[in-house]
Amino acid sequence: TGMAMTFTLMLLAENKEAQTKARAEVTQVMEKYNGNLNTSSLQELPYLERCIKESLRLFPPVATLLRYTADELQLKNALVPADSHIMIHLYDTHRDANYWPNPDVFDPDRFLPERSANRHTFAYV
Repeated sequence: TGMAMTFTLMLLAENKEAQTKARAEVTQVMEKYNGNLNTSSLQELPYLERCIKESLRLFPPVATLLRYTADELQLKNALVPADSHIMIHLYDTHRDANYWPNPDVFDPDRFLPERSANRHTFAYV
């Protein structure tokens, strides 16, 4: 979305080291493909992808999800009755220090495979 791009560019502007690294990666791929990027060549931009994911973590385009339970749902320590409305606060989940050390810091490497492997599946939505 436009806002995702805006926040990504803002965060890169505020973080010169990340900006330099992302620019170098994009330049290398652009040179490799003579400036002709396609879906295949875009997959060769893992650092830029991590920057975008980190931007979406810090500034989710939808801060809250609303869901409805048609059936009763048993959680570990609670029973959610059928016909309940549930609010999921992505902004808070994405900044929960239990899943994200230094949650307010822009760190694209949070999304390195080895750092994501043991993270709860729904810590990042």
